[in-house]
Amino acid sequence: MICNHPAVSTGRHLLLIGEMGSGKTTIGEAVAERLGLPLLDSDRVLEQRTGETGSSIADRDGVDRLHELELEIFLDMVAADQDSVIAPASSVIDSERARKLIADHYAVWIDADDEVLVERHRRGSHRRLVHPVERRRLRETRGRHYCQLSHDRVDTGRQSVEESVDQVIRSLDARAG
Repeated sequence: MICNHPAVSTGRHLLLIGEMGSGKTTIGEAVAERLGLPLLDSDRVLEQRTGETGSSIADRDGVDRLHELELEIFLDMVAADQDSVIAPASSVIDSERARKLIADHYAVWIDADDEVLVERHRRGSHRRLVHPVERRRLRETRGRHYCQLSHDRVDTGRQSVEESVDQVIRSLDARAG
């Protein structure tokens, strides 16, 4: 997929957007440490607020309720006064309201091939199970949004965490010009 990355962002946050298992949290932790900024991670905030994982909420209350909570959390994270590295839930990209907010900030698409995402998904007990047909549909739909809104794309399946972090930092440095 060829992306036409946005030229300008005025927001103060760095957003790491991408699918479940792409490495947003892992990359986000390292980038936040290097930049001296807090990491606001959707999964962690969800667990802090509810005492439950996204998977357990989806099982009990349904996926729609989980996505409502994830959107609420994202809106709160973006409203934070302090510059932050933000790793939102993949579902927020489905919201037009969230996409408008993402467009205001510097966004990096954290991505990996389907096989890598599936393997990582299997290892993460906090992630809900997604049927392969649904996963392909979501990846196609969301991929267009990630491509449109991101300033850079980092393939975490083809490089180490350190190389991925370095790419994000270089991307930010190029933005600062």
